[in-house]
Amino acid sequence: VLLVDVATFGCAVATLLFAPPVAEKARTASGDAWRDARIGWAYVLRRPGLLGMLLVFAVANLAMAFANVLFIPLLLPLAGEAGMGIVLSVAGVGMILGSVAVVARGLPQPRIVVMLACLLVGGAAMTLSGVFPDARLVALFAFLLMAVVPAVNTAVYGVLQTRVPDRLQGRVQSLRRMLMQAAAPLAYVAAGPLADRVFEPAMRSGGWLAERIGATRGTCDCGGAAVLCMLVCLLVIGGALLGWLSPAIRRVEQRGR
Repeated sequence: VLLVDVATFGCAVATLLFAPPVAEKARTASGDAWRDARIGWAYVLRRPGLLGMLLVFAVANLAMAFANVLFIPLLLPLAGEAGMGIVLSVAGVGMILGSVAVVARGLPQPRIVVMLACLLVGGAAMTLSGVFPDARLVALFAFLLMAVVPAVNTAVYGVLQTRVPDRLQGRVQSLRRMLMQAAAPLAYVAAGPLADRVFEPAMRSGGWLAERIGATRGTCDCGGAAVLCMLVCLLVIGGALLGWLSPAIRRVEQRGR
């Protein structure tokens, strides 16, 4: 697995051999990383559509980071080690098929609509995986979630590449990457304590959540992780709906948005 992983990085690096040279006039970096970061922020802040899209994307990445931490404790009591391996493999197949579909068919226009629709599907799938304590249904929802991830990423990258000037691509793409990666440490630190100390006791018999949603979810060892996963995934659905209701985000692919 490690050799395959390294080989994929080799393929990525090899693409640079075919990349056209950067024009001298496009080399606008100042040499001051903080100044370049401020320029990127200033460009995005002047465009509410871009800012809103990046914030929705950041919320989705935060939910995915929580899901990555919580998925194993949620699934292991339901499926066991062998079943968990099958579910993770099904999720991987979903991502492969989603990637192949994006490469083969591309994304319809406008891409922002594709992004928001896929976030709704992914958020719903993650939420439902916490509602139904059945390994087969969790496998289906994991497949749906991972199948839409390539379309979401491609849509965000495509909007930025077509709406941000070449001279600012590095600065704005770095900002996107920072927002995306900043979510992971927060989720890794918070997910365990919240699941173990807050939501799992609440889902045990007599807990303050057990009577409210225990009839739907059941009171089991994975109840706390399931409820927390459901809550953070509802944020994805909420973010996608707010994005659709925001004219600035819906029209982000128009110049100046």
